[in-house]
Amino acid sequence: MLGLNPALAEVFFTEQQLIAKLYPDSQLVERPVEIDRALLKDIKRATSARLITDSLKIWEVNKNGELSGWLFNADVLGKHENIRYALAIDSSGQIVDMDIMEYRETHGGDVKNQAWRAQLFGRR
Repeated sequence: MLGLNPALAEVFFTEQQLIAKLYPDSQLVERPVEIDRALLKDIKRATSARLITDSLKIWEVNKNGELSGWLFNADVLGKHENIRYALAIDSSGQIVDMDIMEYRETHGGDVKNQAWRAQLFGRR
């Protein structure tokens, strides 16, 4: 089992801070999703994400009464340690923003840089 070293954890955003940053003028409704084995298998097949949780936090984002997208929050296994991140997805399913919320890795700090994260924008 991997050991977490809390002394190395960097917290960049809480959920509320991230919501305020990404969606300052929107209303968010939390839609918790439990992940069963079939859904986890589908997620692993469709992405390279190594989820380490059995649930996802998902917020439906509405602006002026219209659905404008979703915000996903998940814990994944980085190279060695856990990383908590959030994806902002527009109503067409494209990634419009991504932020690291908590980073525990000792290596691979590039994921904390906006330039690295920007390569994900526009993907589905």
